Amino acid sequence: MRPSPGKGYDPDFTGAVLDEADFRRARFTGGDIIFVKTLFVSHGSDQIVFDEADFAEGSCVYFRLAEFRSGSLRFNRATFSGGWVAFDGARFTGAQVNFRDAAFTAGEVPFEGAEFSDGSVDFTGATFTGSTVNFGEHHLPSVYTTVPPALFSGGTVDFSQVADFTHPPQFGLQVMPPGLRLPPGINISDLR
Repeated sequence: MRPSPGKGYDPDFTGAVLDEADFRRARFTGGDIIFVKTLFVSHGSDQIVFDEADFAEGSCVYFRLAEFRSGSLRFNRATFSGGWVAFDGARFTGAQVNFRDAAFTAGEVPFEGAEFSDGSVDFTGATFTGSTVNFGEHHLPSVYTTVPPALFSGGTVDFSQVADFTHPPQFGLQVMPPGLRLPPGINISDLR
């Protein structure tokens, strides 16, 4: 599968089971791309690839409530340059998810309510220079509710070797959870 989403193209993968998909170099420039409740279960390495994809202004890409259960999912060298890429409520339960050398320069990337219970999420070489990346709790005034912070109960979320942390993610946590690795000299209390 090799789509090239763009304006006027709103693919909906709600509830799908994906074990192979190639979104390499896709440019998300407008519309909604929906992976709500999608199950990512690749069998082998690098079966689901978003390498060098550009999530640009005007796009809304929803990985809300998706589950990353096995295999490998890559966002290597992807650019988050605007728009909204939502991983809120997603479950990382066994997959290897890589954001290596990804650039978070603008837009929003929420991980509120996401669950990290197994597997690993690797941000080696990533740059955080402008996107709002949030793992913390979020208040939704329009519906008078609060989305809980991400839950770290196992697995690894590794920021220890990022290339630039000038606009780091927010966590809103008091205590460093197991499996969360931060760059040297950075404390969880610095990332509220």
